[in-house]
Amino acid sequence: MNSLVSSLAQAAILGVVIGALAVALGLMLDHRGAPARDRVWIWRLAMFLPLLPPVATALLSLTPEPVLARVVVALPAAAAALAPAPTRAAPVQFDAHLAAHWLLIAAALMSILAAARLATRTLRLSQVRSRSSTSGTSLTARADAAARRMGVTSPRVRLSGDVSEAMLTGVLHPILLLPQTWDETPPAAIDLVLAHEMAHLKRRDHQSLWLDEALAVVLALNPLTHLAHARLRAAREEACDALALTSQQRAKRAIDEGRFAKSVIPVLNEDGSIALGREEFPRPETTAEGLASLKPSFEQLADFDLGNGTTFKKQIQRRY
Repeated sequence: MNSLVSSLAQAAILGVVIGALAVALGLMLDHRGAPARDRVWIWRLAMFLPLLPPVATALLSLTPEPVLARVVVALPAAAAALAPAPTRAAPVQFDAHLAAHWLLIAAALMSILAAARLATRTLRLSQVRSRSSTSGTSLTARADAAARRMGVTSPRVRLSGDVSEAMLTGVLHPILLLPQTWDETPPAAIDLVLAHEMAHLKRRDHQSLWLDEALAVVLALNPLTHLAHARLRAAREEACDALALTSQQRAKRAIDEGRFAKSVIPVLNEDGSIALGREEFPRPETTAEGLASLKPSFEQLADFDLGNGTTFKKQIQRRY
């Protein structure tokens, strides 16, 4: 048992070293301005690699060890008398087995605490979803149009007084939560946010988010995991901005080239002039700077009150 614990502790340390190399690569790519979609995978890899050595060690420990035959050789009495007396081993100053036990206990306690916090946030998010209400036809139509441009199935759109920004939630059946105050938001701003949220849906961030959270729970003791997680969230938002911008640019190019002319019936004024001759939801004036000014979609997950006057985000910022 002690040998297994020591092996797991050594494997965990090896995982930290491997993860540190991946973090260094991610920081270098961030500094060089590599494409956001590539940096997302690098930072996710930086979160996953530290877990490989302990998992491999645990799996190897399950394989049966070879049984060696025990051979007993009887020495003559004279030879036994001449055999050297056993020497007492020198006292060990550092107990590696005890240190390994404490390391694994600390890792387990940190993971349990992180899991409890994640469960609390998940429960409160579920309550927010249950208190939400159905959105109006205008927002639903805009969401449907943004989903068509992104090539995804439009999620259910609901309004909530518990959120201040748009939030895409759900794993199998995604729901887009929007603030109830969006009735006063300019249509252009709404369309930009919807394009960003549909980019999250296109990239399946609402599903991979939980894998990232699970890795953060399991490796809660490793400070590099929190750094990689924060960088991953930032890169994910940049990747969605880039995808949303590409979607708007493609929509503008298709409209300019008249690809939709045969499938769109123009709306005319009483004098015969065209009141509306194309889809009104694309925003060809969209820029990367405008999308970058949007708040992260999953920011609200970190803003839930943990019940002691603080939030998960504040704790991370205070610690790192």
